[in-house]
Amino acid sequence: MVCSVCKDLERAFDAVHSEYDQARSSMCYRFTKKFAALKYVDMERAKSALEEHKSQCDSAAKEPERARPTSPSRALKLIA
Repeated sequence: MVCSVCKDLERAFDAVHSEYDQARSSMCYRFTKKFAALKYVDMERAKSALEEHKSQCDSAAKEPERARPTSPSRALKLIA
């Protein structure tokens, strides 16, 4: 049985991750770096919420770990 909170948090993470990818691949990316950086922060918050819930969720402990995209290392340069 899959936890509904896990599903909701995964959907939220996937949506924010998609928004971040779109912001990064935008044609006017060099003008929207601040926007991309904000989306990166949103993505990390969603990822953190998902990981925190999964660490305490019984049904998540019974399921195999689903591969999550790793955060790009160069995204930290966006904030600077």
